[in-house]
Amino acid sequence: KKTKLYVEQTQRERDQAVDMHRIFQRDLCRLRLNTARAYVRMLTDGQGQVSFTSTATLRINAEVRGLGPAYKIVITLSNSGSKQISGCPLLVKFNPHMYAVDRPLIDLPAIVPGPQYRFDVAITCVDRAGGCDAVQVCVCNPKSA
Repeated sequence: KKTKLYVEQTQRERDQAVDMHRIFQRDLCRLRLNTARAYVRMLTDGQGQVSFTSTATLRINAEVRGLGPAYKIVITLSNSGSKQISGCPLLVKFNPHMYAVDRPLIDLPAIVPGPQYRFDVAITCVDRAGGCDAVQVCVCNPKSA
């Protein structure tokens, strides 16, 4: 047996189906637009996974493995440009009150276009409360200020 509330709700949905669909489509388009704007903002702020210079394009992928308090970050670098990159250090930026990192600074070999280079960085959470904070991975250009 159908309740009165169910029947009223079904009738309302039948009567306003076009308006409900239009509102849904509008909200979906707005969500897509906001997502695209946030993605462009992330890329223009330099927080994306691809960094551009005048001579090389470096792709950085950082993957967290483990649940903690001891885990590791697997960093994969690849140069998709046409020239090699050399003399650049890889820096792991973290809050020293929260984490201990075994190698916060890694001297990178010459990164030639094509192959992928993998680096593992072990991290331990030293905060007794078990808090968390951001960990950033940066490849520095020694020629920039």
